[in-house]
Amino acid sequence: MFDSLLEQNPYVQELKARVAAEAKAEGEARGEARGEARGEVKGLQIAVIEIVRRRFPGLLEIAQLKVEKVHKPDALSQFVGQISTVPDEATAAWLISTLAA
Repeated sequence: MFDSLLEQNPYVQELKARVAAEAKAEGEARGEARGEARGEVKGLQIAVIEIVRRRFPGLLEIAQLKVEKVHKPDALSQFVGQISTVPDEATAAWLISTLAA
């Protein structure tokens, strides 16, 4: 009995609509943020692979295997800076081996 009265109450209907709209907006914002983060990670992964491909082609395969497991933008960004400035292939190989997911 009270349930139907509450359901018919304009205030309750407005409150439910507002809560639903806020929940939808929050969900969309979370989805957008996740998408942006995935895009950032993918871009950084591509940058690492491209740097290795150009500077140390012999390490490309192992770099691809390691990089695809890393999903932290900060770690990948730092790695881009490091791999782009290493002096030789031996140092690059060591650096790639230290890359953690």
